[in-house]
Parts: sequence; structure tokens; C-alpha cells
Amino acid sequence: TGSTDSALYCLSATAERDGMELIAVIMKSPTSTQRFESAKVLLNYGFAAYALTDIQPPQPLAPIPVVLGDAAAVTPRMEGESSLLAAKEKLGGLEVQVELEEELTAPVAQGQQVGTLIVTAGGETLKQIPLVADRAVERLTYWQILQRCLKMAFLAG
Repeated sequence: TGSTDSALYCLSATAERDGMELIAVIMKSPTSTQRFESAKVLLNYGFAAYALTDIQPPQPLAPIPVVLGDAAAVTPRMEGESSLLAAKEKLGGLEVQVELEEELTAPVAQGQQVGTLIVTAGGETLKQIPLVADRAVERLTYWQILQRCLKMAFLAG
């Protein structure tokens, strides 16, 4: 909050409602009273027109098989912020699509991107959230592969 002859009356204001925090910046307002009123109007508009929603996959994320790994699969998890700020009129038409690798080849690093969760409304992409491996999977050694082959041969007989 402040004023100068050239900038007139200025204000930077924040407000939080239902977990959504907004910031209003008012510059060159002719009076001190008008700057506060303008900030109030701007923040009320933001809360009336926009909402914060939590994005989740439409169904639990299935494990992804890992070829030649010391573990059979990794489970994808969302990385980063799962909330979305969007205009309220778009919230009713949100579509969540999951794109995942069909299989991975070891080694797989923990946190390696294995897919993407895509949020759209009316054909417009609103957010993309990376899906990452929940753990590392090392590549099998030749000796480990041989041991598995021998084990399967004796179990099959």
C-alpha cells in the first residue's frame, strides 16, 4: 500500500477462501478509498468466477510391467500439484485422460516419467501432470537371468 504523485494510490492485496488464495494489484487509483474498493471488487470477482479443484485419475493407476527388471512392475504416481484453478463454467465439463507406457525396460529410475495425466475442458488442455515410477528397478544381471531360466526349467518338469 502506498502512493506517489506519479503512481497515485496503489495496493497489493491477498485473500483466501476455501483453500484458494488470490492476489489483487491496484495501480494508479485516483483515491485511497477507490483503491481498496477496486481490490475488493477484483477479489470478489475472482472468487465468484474461479474455483480450485483436486484432480485425480478416473480409476486407480495400474502397475506397468518392467522387462528384465529385478521387480516385475512399477506403480505410477502423480508428481507435483494435483489441484487446478479454472473458470467455474469449465469445471462441469472436465475430462481426465491418462496416458501410460505399456511396458518399461529396466533400469527404471525412481521418479522417472512413465506417463501423463491430461485434464481438458471443451477440447482445451488445462493441465498436464507427469506420472512417475514409484520406485527404482535395476536391470537383471546375466547370472540372475540364468538363475530364473533354470528355476523355470526345473519347475516346469
